[in-house]
Amino acid sequence: MQGVAESKTGEGIPNLGEALAKFSVGDVQITPDRARLFQAEEQYFGVQGIPEMKQIDVTSIKVKKVVDSYNDHTLWNTVKTCLANADMTDAQQKLATCIITLAVNGYGNGNYGEAIYKDEKMDIKQILVSLGVKFGLKNEAKCSPEVMTPKRLIRLYRVVIHDYLVAHPDVETYLYRKYLVDKKYREYTFQMAEHYITLKQHADSLLAAYHELDRMALSRNPTIADKGSFSFRARGVLKVRGIPFSKELPGQPVQQGVVPILD
Repeated sequence: MQGVAESKTGEGIPNLGEALAKFSVGDVQITPDRARLFQAEEQYFGVQGIPEMKQIDVTSIKVKKVVDSYNDHTLWNTVKTCLANADMTDAQQKLATCIITLAVNGYGNGNYGEAIYKDEKMDIKQILVSLGVKFGLKNEAKCSPEVMTPKRLIRLYRVVIHDYLVAHPDVETYLYRKYLVDKKYREYTFQMAEHYITLKQHADSLLAAYHELDRMALSRNPTIADKGSFSFRARGVLKVRGIPFSKELPGQPVQQGVVPILD
């Protein structure tokens, strides 16, 4: 890979045109001062590496693969299996009712409240426990993808929750009612909606509600707004420092203001 250094001009640099012609996406850009350190090997060992490191046998090293702790399809398969084996009538509708109620009313401190199905009250936690949902886990991020928790189910049912809010314009979620100052985009303001939203204005509004919630609960670390923002940036809904978040490299190599590190 051809190394390059930033410069205002390439005057006086031998073979500049040839170097720029070879310059391609992914080439390293460094400052001229640091380039001189590379050349003099005063601080960096350069691309050759440290000779003693050549003794390390990389073919014998195994690295444990990291598996994402959340997967929509895996979790949905668990839900379907639990519903099929449930010892209750209308299990799917009752579960959806419980999840939507949690998203609308919120929950915390072990209190999950009640849901109403066909004019009958249901104890939400009792229904969810009967379906195998886990409660009180300290770190859901370390749970395997098939484990059901209230938070994961709200994320899984995000489209259903949005559809419910669209169908019921008189319903306001706790997040919208208590924490969103500029009342708009009601149907996009609910917990875990960051995994559903695709438009910047909806994302900004949800994050505003998260920021206000965090402000009123100062002990949160990391904040809900931080997590929501990360999800939006990872999916390209919001930008990072004005640059669209993307794993793709630039379409064209940089060919302005660069000079080669001379051998």
